[in-house]
Amino acid sequence: IRFAAYEQLKKMLQDSDGKLTPARQVIAGTAAGSLEAILWITPCERLKTLRQTQIGVQNQVFTTWHSSLRLIAEQQGVAGLWKGLTPTLCRNAMASGMRF
Repeated sequence: IRFAAYEQLKKMLQDSDGKLTPARQVIAGTAAGSLEAILWITPCERLKTLRQTQIGVQNQVFTTWHSSLRLIAEQQGVAGLWKGLTPTLCRNAMASGMRF
C-alpha cells in the first residue's frame, strides 16, 4: 500500500520538469505512510494486540483472527478496528515521511 501510494503521490507532486523537491518527497512519504496506517496497519495491530493480551489466559475470548473480527464488530462496531489510530498514524506517517 505504502509504495504504491508513494509512487502515485510522487507523480502528483512533481513539477513540470518531473522533479520532486525534498519537501514534496517528505509530503508524499508522510501521506503514503498515513494511508497505509489507516487502511492496513491499525486494524492489524488492533487484532494482534487483542490476541497478545490473552497470552496465558485460561478462557481466551479472541482465539482466532476471524473470531476476533467478529467480536470487535459485535461489541464495538467496525470502527473498533481503528482504536489506536492516532498514535499508529503519527508513528507511521513520520517514519514514512523521513524514509522516502
